[in-house]
Amino acid sequence: SSYWATGVYTRLETDIDLDPSLPGRQVYTTAVIAPDINSTNYSTFEGIPYSGIFDGASHKISNLNIATNTCDYLGLFGQIAGQVKNLVIDKCNIYGDMFASGLVGKNLYGVINNCYVKGTLNGGRSYDGYTGLVCGYNQGDIYACCADGQVVGYGHSIGGLCGTNKKLITKCCSSAKVTGIDTFNIGGLCGSHSAGTISDCYALGDIIGSAASSRLGGICGFNGRSLFKCY
Repeated sequence: SSYWATGVYTRLETDIDLDPSLPGRQVYTTAVIAPDINSTNYSTFEGIPYSGIFDGASHKISNLNIATNTCDYLGLFGQIAGQVKNLVIDKCNIYGDMFASGLVGKNLYGVINNCYVKGTLNGGRSYDGYTGLVCGYNQGDIYACCADGQVVGYGHSIGGLCGTNKKLITKCCSSAKVTGIDTFNIGGLCGSHSAGTISDCYALGDIIGSAASSRLGGICGFNGRSLFKCY
């Protein structure tokens, strides 16, 4: 796993199809890169965060399938402390628990830049949700990223792009349909924005809650910090 180390540069040179019906492919039960290796400790990440620089070079990874009832920190990357940029995730299908995403389960203090995620995400089986197509839980920086498809979440903090933001989201958009089942903090872009800044963003998708849901919003379900130039 030396390519996970701080500052190591990895560049994708071709499109990749992870369709589990193809030879040698699979339905994953953890994140593909930097997974949580012990899901029995609820909400605690016990893997090795990806700390390198992953450059998708505008290539596409399609048909990523993850299905689990118990694991958290889900996505192509479980947790990052480095950079992920210039990557398309197309037709992903993710089913799991908290910190669930098509791209990054949790952005610890890294950077996600110029990425696009399209697909279906069904997460947050426990009380805590943190579910979004680009990032489940963000404590770093997200620039120029977009999401499209469908997000269904349980627990709380469900968003089209990001479940919870605690640092920076800027120049991002979401067209995803977001549905919260008996949950709260449901947003078109971000479910909960409790620290940091969201700026120059927009969301177009439908936001739907069940009878027991609360705090629904076009950009954020809950906003407690700085929000600029968004619609």
